[in-house]
Amino acid sequence: MHSYAENVTRLWELHGLDIRGLKDLRDELVKIGLLEDLYVKKLACEREGEVVLVVEHCRMAPLVHRPMGLIGLPKSLCPLASMAMVALALERGWRPGKPIFDYVRFAKQLTRFTEDGSETTFELPPIPVSKPIKH
Repeated sequence: MHSYAENVTRLWELHGLDIRGLKDLRDELVKIGLLEDLYVKKLACEREGEVVLVVEHCRMAPLVHRPMGLIGLPKSLCPLASMAMVALALERGWRPGKPIFDYVRFAKQLTRFTEDGSETTFELPPIPVSKPIKH
């Protein structure tokens, strides 16, 4: 996943996209008409440290989700959720060369696909603190 995340950031840079977080990615995907919304919602307090990434009205969903049998139970991972994970990690301080799972992790359950979108749960571990260099 680490090299995937670094490749995604390189791809964004190559295409002149200044993605610094989830809002930037959302704005780009909405602008090209791929989806209507992409946002994070927090879960109930008993599952602190987890958030759900919601993709609403994805144009690919009708062509992929039902024909591939993805509706309902989590069987796979949404590619937009993978990209959003990288954006969310950037927002939390991740940079290429650092372990991305220190900033964002997939939860045990994979993506729950709907007719026109998806929901993917991520774990947000405490952000690592840089240790001061001793002289």
